[in-house]
Amino acid sequence: MRDELFSKEKQLDLRLACIKRTLDFGLGDYIPGMFVNMGCIGIESALGMEIHYGDSPEQMPGICEYLLDGFDRIGELKLINPNTDGMIPEFLERVRYFTNQTEHKIPVSCLDMNGPMPISIDIVGSENFLMGMYNQPEELEYLLSFVVDNIILVTDACIEAAGGVDNITCTDFCDMWFPEGKKGHVSDDVCAMYKPEFFERFSIPVNNRIFEKYGPGLLHNCGPNPCVSQYLNHTPRISGADLAYKFSKEDLPTFRKAFAGQGVIYLGLYCSSHEEYVCEYRHIMDALAPDVIAVTQINIDENLILSGKIDPVKLHKELYKLSKEYARCIWG
Repeated sequence: MRDELFSKEKQLDLRLACIKRTLDFGLGDYIPGMFVNMGCIGIESALGMEIHYGDSPEQMPGICEYLLDGFDRIGELKLINPNTDGMIPEFLERVRYFTNQTEHKIPVSCLDMNGPMPISIDIVGSENFLMGMYNQPEELEYLLSFVVDNIILVTDACIEAAGGVDNITCTDFCDMWFPEGKKGHVSDDVCAMYKPEFFERFSIPVNNRIFEKYGPGLLHNCGPNPCVSQYLNHTPRISGADLAYKFSKEDLPTFRKAFAGQGVIYLGLYCSSHEEYVCEYRHIMDALAPDVIAVTQINIDENLILSGKIDPVKLHKELYKLSKEYARCIWG
């Protein structure tokens, strides 16, 4: 991971190798995309926070300490300049490098924005943030609005660096291609920790600004999902959510009720065997059909392929057969 973060050449080589491998498998209507990765603390670095890299070369970076010790000085915060501040200029250069090297034929992700809620936590601290929902809601709303101002500045700079909105997958970290008019994406892993009423008051208004500007795409939360009843209630109404299956599996019955006939779920699925993938896919189908469409993102450890424990082509054929059964349950 450390090599990938520090070297644009190695990262591009890795992305293209993965794309070529997937294309060689001949697995149908595959739309390649490239995740441009320098970690999810780019805006934090531009605001002046020191970045920390742990001892493990596989570890993603974080911040050394919160920027402020509360809400008292949030009025002193200044908007960042994406072209000069922190690691953002280097990230934009990486976006230009990826798109130029591939002649704009493969869309790229934007910066992993981290989302309005996590960035705000990095500014004032998790305890101040969560207590602010009760004790200082107006100050928290001001901070969240400031953060979204910066997210939009960086998003616009990413789109410009990529040569236009058609050259990006979405406005955040997802390397899945989002359709035209639905490029908006917001991360909110923090909503795993608060109730739907707080999501409605604090998350939705700032998320709306991103979806209004870039289109109603997806909301991300790894899970769990206590606020799922509010996920689709954005203006404009969003298309669905992308989740980590491991942390959202128990919430599928709730999603079935909240998303019935109106929201799509993308589930990142990591398993250790062919049989486990098939079992978990069938569980998803049984939990959601015929009310909700789920798209599984199958992630396979390279070692499982090299050791012969998983054959991606055989796995795809079996899951494709199941997906037809899933489709029949929904559309008849």
